[in-house]
Amino acid sequence: MHFTSSAVLVGGLAILPGALATRQHSPLPLAKLAARTDTSGVPRPNLGSVPYGTNVDRCSVPGKAAITFDDGPDIYTAELLDILAKNGVKATFFVTGDNGHSNRAISDPSGPYPGLFKRMHAEGHQIACHSWTHPYFTNISASQRAQEFLKLESVFVDILGFFPTYFRPPYTSFEGIEGDIAHFGYHNINFDLDTQDWKDDLAASRQIVTSTLAAKGPSGKSFLAILHEIHELSVTQLLQFVIDEARKYKYDLVTVGECLGDHPNNWYRDPATGGPWGGPPPPEKEKPKPASSSALSSAEVTTASSSEVKSTTSASESTPKGGSTTTPGVATTTGSAAVVKTSSKVESSTAGAATTTPAAKPNAGARVQGLSWVGGMLLALGAVVWH
Repeated sequence: MHFTSSAVLVGGLAILPGALATRQHSPLPLAKLAARTDTSGVPRPNLGSVPYGTNVDRCSVPGKAAITFDDGPDIYTAELLDILAKNGVKATFFVTGDNGHSNRAISDPSGPYPGLFKRMHAEGHQIACHSWTHPYFTNISASQRAQEFLKLESVFVDILGFFPTYFRPPYTSFEGIEGDIAHFGYHNINFDLDTQDWKDDLAASRQIVTSTLAAKGPSGKSFLAILHEIHELSVTQLLQFVIDEARKYKYDLVTVGECLGDHPNNWYRDPATGGPWGGPPPPEKEKPKPASSSALSSAEVTTASSSEVKSTTSASESTPKGGSTTTPGVATTTGSAAVVKTSSKVESSTAGAATTTPAAKPNAGARVQGLSWVGGMLLALGAVVWH
């Protein structure tokens, strides 16, 4: 990113003068954080093809639809997650840090919210930024907007290890500060199906959903709906109605990132690099240790011994045939493997053709067999002489 010299530096990030709000207010009272991670110096390059800062109010992938929830987590969030799990639906949560609706700030490690954050992520939902205290972003100063981003990012990093690239301005108030949102590295997410559930009029909200989906027709189109998880009726009644109506028209209910065709790694930023979050690095596999020299020697000895026994047996079993004059069983080379080879060559020699070469000492079997053969020849000669 390149900034002009007139840019204002806020929390390590440059804010252009054109992005500043026209009205200035004193700093908002922000809840004390249990977390202490500082994300102000993290680089924020654009990730993926979804535009930054400019208004995004509809899905771009045909047949995909996204249900989003604002202002949580709250006392109904666990039940909401149960309903989504029962229906096999993935949703997107635009969360706040301390908006006055919860009995504890999400940064409170003794409260339920860190666990809910982890559950949302573990169950495949997308978690996005909705500011720390839910102010009108166009009515506060650049430094206050910076704190609204940075404080929530700090909690994200301490709980989940990353922070989001998706943002919905409170009250969808962003006119004139799109550049500010972009410089903080956020997609500016709006909606095209407003259930108006904040009015707590269930019948009216249902009618809005019914008429909107009927007008859109089959799932060749798409929609991006907003609900608020801080309203009991929205969780216990309206959510299931929206799911059923969407499925009647064959919509595939997914996260905002999916309905915009954005890779999941781009939904979050790595606080160490500012790049896409691909999850923690896998643990290094332990490399197999090479076999020790003693182990190899043992194996070689075993093989050699086995071969030697085999060659000895082979030599002792090779008996002379007819008038063969070959001297069997005499090894002409060293090494157990050669003993078998030599025996074979000796037996295939023509009668009377001595092919033995002085070499290794003959084994015991060969010696005994050789003596027996000599003895037989002497007896035969004696018989001839006698006659």
